Amino acid sequence: PVIPSNFLAEVWKHSTVRHLARHDQHDAQEFYHAFIDGLETDVLSYQKTLLGMQQAIKCQSQIKPLQPPAAPPQSSIKDIFEGSLRSVLICDQCGCKRSQTESF
Repeated sequence: PVIPSNFLAEVWKHSTVRHLARHDQHDAQEFYHAFIDGLETDVLSYQKTLLGMQQAIKCQSQIKPLQPPAAPPQSSIKDIFEGSLRSVLICDQCGCKRSQTESF
């Protein structure tokens, strides 16, 4: 099981959220963005390491003609967890509409 206090203590150690660990006031959205950025950084680093290991194994196992380099790894973390919220306010008196889009 995940113990929230232990999880939070580990998250504060990561460089992308360390600035939020001070005693300044921050909201959940700031924490969320920093956490997602850190998660994506770690996933991309892992994918890059894995790709390097796969290429090293491939080179050792057989010699083939040179092939074009593989595309750099891409993380889907932000594709999964990021989006936008659109709010529309309508004045009851005049019917004027005001919309606002916020990223999350």
